[in-house]
Amino acid sequence: MPYPIEFREGAAQVMTQYILNRTNPFTLENQPQAMNNYGSGYNLVVAPFAVLFGNTLSTHRAVTFAFILFASLIGSVVIYQIKRDVASAFACAAFIMIGLTTRAGIGAFPSAMGTFLFLIALALPFLKAFHPASLGFSILFSIAAFYSKPYFVLAFAIVASYVFLFVSKKTGLLYGLAFLILFVVSFLAVRLAFPLYFINVIIGNISNAERSAAHLLSQLVQLAIYFFPVLFSLLVLRIMEQGSSGYRAIPAFNVQEWEQPWISVAPDYFLYATVCSLLAFILFLGSHIGSYMNYAYQLVVPVFFCWFFLKLDHQRKTNFLIGFAVVFNLFFWQQDVLPLRILKQSDSEEWSKLSSYVQSASQTLNSPVVTSMMVDYGLSPLDSGQTSYYYAIKPYPNFTLLGPAYDMVETDGFRYVKFIDNSIKQQTFDLVITTREKSTFYHVKLLEDFYSPVDEIKVDMPQTGQRWSLLLWRPRTR
Repeated sequence: MPYPIEFREGAAQVMTQYILNRTNPFTLENQPQAMNNYGSGYNLVVAPFAVLFGNTLSTHRAVTFAFILFASLIGSVVIYQIKRDVASAFACAAFIMIGLTTRAGIGAFPSAMGTFLFLIALALPFLKAFHPASLGFSILFSIAAFYSKPYFVLAFAIVASYVFLFVSKKTGLLYGLAFLILFVVSFLAVRLAFPLYFINVIIGNISNAERSAAHLLSQLVQLAIYFFPVLFSLLVLRIMEQGSSGYRAIPAFNVQEWEQPWISVAPDYFLYATVCSLLAFILFLGSHIGSYMNYAYQLVVPVFFCWFFLKLDHQRKTNFLIGFAVVFNLFFWQQDVLPLRILKQSDSEEWSKLSSYVQSASQTLNSPVVTSMMVDYGLSPLDSGQTSYYYAIKPYPNFTLLGPAYDMVETDGFRYVKFIDNSIKQQTFDLVITTREKSTFYHVKLLEDFYSPVDEIKVDMPQTGQRWSLLLWRPRTR
């Protein structure tokens, strides 16, 4: 698919291009043009492939798909290592793959990479019985996950709390201390190298978050609908366990002995991870209006199905019915979230026409819809796709360790708007593209005095259910 599948997908190419040009995107000099609240971890991984194959959407998506495969592989390895059951391992991988591919997950975004790092940071300690070496690698993967997308650092919180509560208080504390030291070192290194990194990634995300309880509830209902066959199977398994189980140990608390766990009876590791991920989704992430189901598919679904397939016992008499429910659930969910129609680009002629406009222009004030095209043609987009997020950054405490003072960020934003406004007045741009459905960060009303609309093109992004109306403007005759 040569065209973007999401409104801001081209932002990844802009960031990668800065890296290829050996230019620091996280400086005031290059902001807000290079604004990107995802950070640069994913782009640093893409960059070597972009050198070989070009800084294109195809290159970015290929790297994304590789991480989808790797994340699915982690799930299958967990199941196979414990149960030696190929069918369950493949089924677990399939659920993870669908979850990460849907809702533009296959696009030029860092989510698949973050999920892979999140899962391997969780799985290694579990598979190696919390051996110190596995915990060390878990720390490294957790920090790497943070720099792909900050919320994936949840892996550290899950491992640290589980080890402290159910394995060894001493080991848990040492794990947490080692993580804190390495994280602080990495934080200082990134802060010195990229002055605006944490303003973009941390403050930017917090400032741009709009929350709604109704939005969260809608997703929880949707999850229940999508996975009701598997949830019903779990209920059946639970009833059977209660009917066949005898005495269950009562948890005892050990406050004094540091080599011992805090709680004597440990829950299933991936059940604990599922509960933690679900709580993070409910309390912090799921209410964010800018994302629908993505956080659940990246954090909750992978660990849930690792737990489910580890718990599934094929020796039970209900094996056939539960197996049928799992297969039905897999195809029922896939058919709804990954229908074949997302592969059809119904308005290729409109995309081609839009591409011709962009290719023929020398100075373009762009909409995020055409950011990718501009990078492909060697042009410099004035809107990275996330540039408008820079103007949503809210005042924050002037804390040098975090980044430049808010006044400097605000002044830099005003400077950029003034530059674009003056360029409009001087008719510097031979083409301006605006999106009807989206507001701009500059004063778009100026266009009516100095430019005339010459065309309107409507383009479809069926992979994300988006459709945009683009107005194309040319300078008025003086």
